[in-house]
Amino acid sequence: MIIQIVANKYNPTNYWSGRWRSEYKVAVQAGTLSGRILANVHYYEQGNVQLASEHNVEITLPSGSRPPADIASKVLALIADEEGKYQTTLNDTYQEMGEKTFKALRRALPLTRQKIDWDKVLGYKLGAELASNKAGFAS
Repeated sequence: MIIQIVANKYNPTNYWSGRWRSEYKVAVQAGTLSGRILANVHYYEQGNVQLASEHNVEITLPSGSRPPADIASKVLALIADEEGKYQTTLNDTYQEMGEKTFKALRRALPLTRQKIDWDKVLGYKLGAELASNKAGFAS
């Protein structure tokens, strides 16, 4: 038996779209549930950022003879649990990226090791060069 789950969300007003696809193969006689989850997110405001994520699933089904309705309920509960765990993992990972990974990529201070006083930026050599070249752009 094959189970497929697909969810799409499009939000052009806020410049993003996303898709969640999962496919599971249930082998009742072998007692296995295997599958994979594919998540795609596209954000395109002032740039183009895409996330493509894949997660493989291998679960052993409980043994014993049961009515088909009980097996179906158990399989759906296992899928819901696995997809919930994966969603939580994704959320935690991207939360940590925002708090730690991307922050580590940013330079705390410029190469001069001094903070820039933006109110006095024209006093810096770069500001002076820009101001002197400004007249050349006007003509």
